[in-house]
Amino acid sequence: MNYWIKNPTGYPWQVKLRAVSPYEKLDLELLDKIKPLRREELVPLFGVRIFKAKTDRWSLILFGDERRHYVSYDYRIFERMKEELNIRNTGIIVDKPDHEKIKEIIYQVGLIQNRFPQKEYPLENKRLDVVWKRTPKSVPSVVFEIQLGGNLFESLSKLKHAFDLLELNTSSSN
Repeated sequence: MNYWIKNPTGYPWQVKLRAVSPYEKLDLELLDKIKPLRREELVPLFGVRIFKAKTDRWSLILFGDERRHYVSYDYRIFERMKEELNIRNTGIIVDKPDHEKIKEIIYQVGLIQNRFPQKEYPLENKRLDVVWKRTPKSVPSVVFEIQLGGNLFESLSKLKHAFDLLELNTSSSN
């Protein structure tokens, strides 16, 4: 948690995931049926003021007890947003991919982008789900840890530890 508090930008790492599977055809009709919560709705309906900004930006918004200084909005707002999303999409069933499927998708995207991906990369006494490297023998430049349930703090800690170790490697090589 200290990393989040001391970060000069005010936000932890920003993450954007766009999953594309080369193995299966996406059901575009199903995607067209999903009614999302749009950015424009988050301010008037839920009071999420961060989306008032004129330009598009990627931010990590933390929901929880607002008395904690690293929390952006109260958890009840998230519950209301989730409830609204469920009401809008009643009857639409989207199969959630499993851990191995997501790992394979990220690996394949790495291959497509010539990033030298590797699954189950060893990091001291743990393993990272997928890493991308700049060259076959270099240290990872991008690290992925997939978390579908369970202990989110453990996954975040693993990513932070990987960042610390890899940052030391890159700074010593300069």
